[in-house]
Order: sequence, then C-alpha cells, then structure tokens
Amino acid sequence: MKYRIIFDIMIYIMAPVLLGSMINVNYLTYFIMSLASIGLFYTTITKFKQDRINVSGLVFMALSIVLFIFKSKVNLGFDMYVYNTFFLILGSVLISLIGMFGKNICNYIYKDILNVIGYNDLNVAIIVKKNELEKEFNKLSSLVMIHMLALIFIRVYSIVAYGVDNYLKTSDLENLTSILLIMGEIYLISKIISKPKNKVRINKKKNKSNYKQNEKKVINLNQYKNVNK
Repeated sequence: MKYRIIFDIMIYIMAPVLLGSMINVNYLTYFIMSLASIGLFYTTITKFKQDRINVSGLVFMALSIVLFIFKSKVNLGFDMYVYNTFFLILGSVLISLIGMFGKNICNYIYKDILNVIGYNDLNVAIIVKKNELEKEFNKLSSLVMIHMLALIFIRVYSIVAYGVDNYLKTSDLENLTSILLIMGEIYLISKIISKPKNKVRINKKKNKSNYKQNEKKVINLNQYKNVNK
C-alpha cells in the first residue's frame, strides 16, 4: 500500500510543483499538456487496476494549472503579492460555498487518503461515523478558514496601508500567524490520524450462497403448498 501513497504524491503533488518551477512561462502549452497527460494516464490506471479515483489529487493538479496560467501574466514583487492575496480570497470563498452545501473538503481528502491505502468507501463511511470524525473535520476546516482569513486581513492591510514600497513590512506578523495556526492544524490532523481504522470485510461468496439457500427454501415452500391443495 505504501507504493500507492508514494506514486500519488509524485503524480498529483510533486509533478505540478516541479514542472511549474522548471518550465518557463513561454512554454505554457507544454506545461498544461504534460500535466494533463500524466494525470489522466495515472488516474485511468488507478481506476481500472485499483478501482479508485483520487479526486483531491486531480483538484490539486487542476488548481496548479490554473495558478500557473495566471502566474505567467504576473510580474514578481508587489504584483505577485497581490496575485497571491487574490487567490487566498478566492480559496476562502470556495471553501465557504462548499460548506454552505453541507460538504466538507477535509472529508473528501480523508476519504481519498484511505482509498489509497486500501479502504473502500463503505469502510471509510463506517470509520467516520464510528469515530465521530465529522466534528474533527469541521474543526479542521474552520481552523483552515481562520488561517486564510487572518492572512487575507494582514495582506490586504499591507497592500492598502503600505503600498508598493513597504508591502513586506507585515511579513513577520504573517509568518508568525501562519506558524501558530499550522501548529493547531497539525494537532487536529494528528487527532484524526490516531483514530482506529478497522476494515469491514464483506464475504460476497457467503452472501451469494445464503441468497441461493433462501431462494430454494421459498421454492420448496411453494411446492409444499401446491401439494396440499
């Protein structure tokens, strides 16, 4: 199961990051085609051989492509600072919209991770319900949202108050805020990981044989009724 995790990280996370840092913005088309081909090829293999699709990984890869496209049109320095702030705002809005529909992004990520190491959807649902992980997911997503909003507030204040020349004046405060909130996020993630994960085994052959036996019993009962008429 470990090789699945390694391959997923390499394809869905490392490939976009490495290609994005290595490929020049002038080769944008090659970046998109390469990343899309790698992602689709690997996802097809995992679907047919392992019966799973890593939705979180595909979303991360798609976001990497979108970010790279917009990044290619932005200059370094203050413009990039504003650009990153804009995408923080956009990310917080998307997470809020997902939450409004009763969904939790942490739940999807957790499901994909357990699918990678061999748990099916039924196992994941039972683990989540048994350990009451929905509460932990809500806490984690709320903390992530607080993290994003805090950074947005600091960055917007820096942009408005200090402008092009001194926009990095609040960088120390931004880093300190991130460190403190990341520590809280790591704590919640460790709590979720530490929960027991017992697999539920379903014996399909046994269920099938039981069905056939029950079917025979019904037939025999009907035959018995016909004989006594």
